[in-house]
Amino acid sequence: PSHQLLLDLIAEYTPEKASEICEVPAEDIRKLALMYGETDPAMIRLTQGIQRYYQGHLSCRALITLGAITGNIGKRGAGVSWAGGTLFKLIGGLPPSWAAPNPNVETKKLPGTQLYDIIPNEDPYPVKSLWLFSYGMGTQAPLLDRLYNEVFPALDLIVVSEQVMTPVTKYADYVLPVTSYFEEECDVVGAWSNLYLQFRKQAIKPMWEAKTDWDCMREYAAKMGYGEYWQMTQQESAEYIVKNSPDPIISGTNLDELREKGVVWANQPEDFVPFEDKKFNTAHGKIELYQDFLTDFGEALPVYKEPIESNRNKKAEKYPLTFMNTHSVFSVHGQHVDLPWILEARPEPRMEMSPVDAKARNLEDGDLVEVFNDRGKFKVKIQISEGIKPGCLNLYQGWWPKHFPDGSHYGSLLHMEINPAQDAVIETNFAPYDNLVEVKKA
Repeated sequence: PSHQLLLDLIAEYTPEKASEICEVPAEDIRKLALMYGETDPAMIRLTQGIQRYYQGHLSCRALITLGAITGNIGKRGAGVSWAGGTLFKLIGGLPPSWAAPNPNVETKKLPGTQLYDIIPNEDPYPVKSLWLFSYGMGTQAPLLDRLYNEVFPALDLIVVSEQVMTPVTKYADYVLPVTSYFEEECDVVGAWSNLYLQFRKQAIKPMWEAKTDWDCMREYAAKMGYGEYWQMTQQESAEYIVKNSPDPIISGTNLDELREKGVVWANQPEDFVPFEDKKFNTAHGKIELYQDFLTDFGEALPVYKEPIESNRNKKAEKYPLTFMNTHSVFSVHGQHVDLPWILEARPEPRMEMSPVDAKARNLEDGDLVEVFNDRGKFKVKIQISEGIKPGCLNLYQGWWPKHFPDGSHYGSLLHMEINPAQDAVIETNFAPYDNLVEVKKA
């Protein structure tokens, strides 16, 4: 039985063995295990960065399994929740009436992480144009050198929808000015951490020639001869969403009430507890600890696998430091980084480095260094900190190339390896936290 297989797997990992892997004292591991196991109820918040590794899905599966075997699923105050806490589905797709009758679909959706190969190689089919919106590709994407030198030159047309001239706009054939959410006339949004449905009203009229993404798509569709399928205004789309959402806690919401009040509690009892009935959307209606279809990947159970780049593999002989780019309170990804008053508080990027690693390289606080690996390099000043573990580096993400001394960017160092086990279950993303680098004085 799967439960016994799980117990056998757990038995292999004593606190001492886990300590060797995690480099955390075994006694601390025991304390944490007892603290969690003896607390009732207990909750784990996921997706605060633990998933940003090549094997991150296994860490998430392990924590969900831990919640299940300790009885912390379907209990008030317990659970294993993603960082946002609450997620409900506003819309399940475009209205059926928008679709062409009996469409002949010859293509399929392709993961964005594969564009670096799909576009230059024209496989499985040619992609000759790219329209970017709601994505700061020039500050968030990995392998930026490859993006600019191989991917973009293979395209005939690049269109970027933006509010400001971000790094990627200089590669665009056309830049479409789009509105901020303060300028949108009508929008319905769901909260991240509660069950309130929110109506976002227009604060200011659109500036100059800016249009919403919605209107840009409508007008483009009309020019291409598909206007009949994009007839709804944004207001009409909001009405459609609240009336036709596949999620019963949204469907039937009164838009006029929502518009008047700004926020309304979704159609859900206030004492609602997810999975309280212990019924799950699985083949057996139970939590499934063992997944047959992942056997080929050696992941039928949430096993431990070494990071694709770690201080224990051969690559670490040349590049011994793990480079991370975590989130900062000063920006949302690449947004707000360039605001003058933000730059007053944080005028330039600084990479955190432990005193141990700095001393080993004869570096001092504030030194300009070159960070490099076999994929790329960039220059940045260091900030020596006791708060970061030896062997690790951290540069808060979001900075643009222009903020670095030579116009380079840390994105050039990040790998784009696709985990096939993830690809079999979800649309994969790149892993920005397990990247090995070395540092030297510039």
